[in-house]
Amino acid sequence: MAIDVAAMKMIDKQFADLPAKFKKKLPIGKDMYEPVATSDCPSGLRGRMPVFEMFKIDKEIQSIILKNPVEGEIYKVAREHGMLTMAEDALVKNLQGLVPFQEVYNLGWEGGEDDTVPSDSDSMVQTKKVEDVEGSV
Repeated sequence: MAIDVAAMKMIDKQFADLPAKFKKKLPIGKDMYEPVATSDCPSGLRGRMPVFEMFKIDKEIQSIILKNPVEGEIYKVAREHGMLTMAEDALVKNLQGLVPFQEVYNLGWEGGEDDTVPSDSDSMVQTKKVEDVEGSV
């Protein structure tokens, strides 16, 4: 399914705070993936594709954790280093044709809501860099 103007605006908003050096590596094309039913697979879905949220604990993150472990500060630095949220990883995989958009939606992607910092219940989740996604295609 082709990405319409509204969806492209939501995608742009979702990744607005991602540094340009990581944003340029995003596989944003012209289409979003939707499953196609076949006689072998009536749902159009076969197997599973994991989505991740993780980030490397470097000296800068370690310092924040030890001095001022506020979720917003950790998120800000992790984002500067290319962290993607779980929903963003699913969106990237959708744009690569690996995960149907319905699954992205099921993860709670709200198309660029301003509150991109994970809730307290999500704070134990790990995140993934865009660089790591490129090698998975």
